[in-house]
Amino acid sequence: MLKYAKHCSLGIISLAACLLAVGMFTACAGENSPILPNEIIPVDVPSLSPEVSPVESAAPTPASLRYENVPSAAANYGALVLVNYLSKYEHTEDALSMTAHIGDNKSKNLLLTGSDLRLMPDTIHALNEFADGFFEATGGDRLLATSAFRTLEYQQQVYVQYVKERGEEMAKLYVADPGCSEHHTGYAVDLSTICADGARVPLIDHERFDWVNANCAAYGFILRYPVGSEGITRVAYEPWHFRYVGREHAALITELDMLYEEYVEHLRVYTADTEVLYAAYNADGGVDVKPVKIADAERGGFIVYYVKAESGDTTNIPLPDECLEYSVSGDNAGGFIITVKL
Repeated sequence: MLKYAKHCSLGIISLAACLLAVGMFTACAGENSPILPNEIIPVDVPSLSPEVSPVESAAPTPASLRYENVPSAAANYGALVLVNYLSKYEHTEDALSMTAHIGDNKSKNLLLTGSDLRLMPDTIHALNEFADGFFEATGGDRLLATSAFRTLEYQQQVYVQYVKERGEEMAKLYVADPGCSEHHTGYAVDLSTICADGARVPLIDHERFDWVNANCAAYGFILRYPVGSEGITRVAYEPWHFRYVGREHAALITELDMLYEEYVEHLRVYTADTEVLYAAYNADGGVDVKPVKIADAERGGFIVYYVKAESGDTTNIPLPDECLEYSVSGDNAGGFIITVKL
């Protein structure tokens, strides 16, 4: 996703790096320079003089929108991409260049099955916090990352090995075809546990598995393939597979009780010129959700909406003038998901 701030000018940087660099939110308003998913630009936000009056527009928009441009091809990149048997991920090599070794910057409460495990930097940061929370909640048990980013070649090896061990029918249920695995993005991780006494316990068998399911969204993760999801995901129940989508979207997915496929499809009905999805955190740690006109969205919450990628080189992204931060991610299905903090 991308980060921008008020009155910022953006430099030209490598497209591949911009598209996949990890970020979350950025401040709103600025020059109409092209913006690139996942770019993080540090900027100063100048104070506004009280004498400055808004410039009258001949045809003002009801929501006081402005527009930024993103490359239309960026619709296939970002932390919110949908990857499944229908939506292949074509940018595994780009993702590889942007992931980092988890072991280079991990919490002492996160354990790894190997030194070669890689994830996107924001995902590593969130996973460290998740592991710290699990350690505290269990009195000393640790999360164990068993699989993370995968190349196409490695995914093929996993599939072949699974066929040898359990048969092709089981492999089709539990192992995605190369190109169709979330592990290609660097935003998915498989987890197990190591108890304080050194015993390795599968996550589903751990006595605090319910805590993991109940709290993963607070760290930006969703259980990607829950019980009963096979008809939509075409993947059997995987209690070990977690996908990073960021705290805001994890909270929304949890509140709406949707699979990720359903969530991405659901967001397409929300646009800047109709209604957007508004959410505000409540005292229970969840979110209260309702559709609103973008001009009616209240301060203190955040809004989410969809923009279809245009056929030209760039796509205009509408943004409310009055906002704190925003992010843009492709959905890998022909459009962009916009998240705005108010």
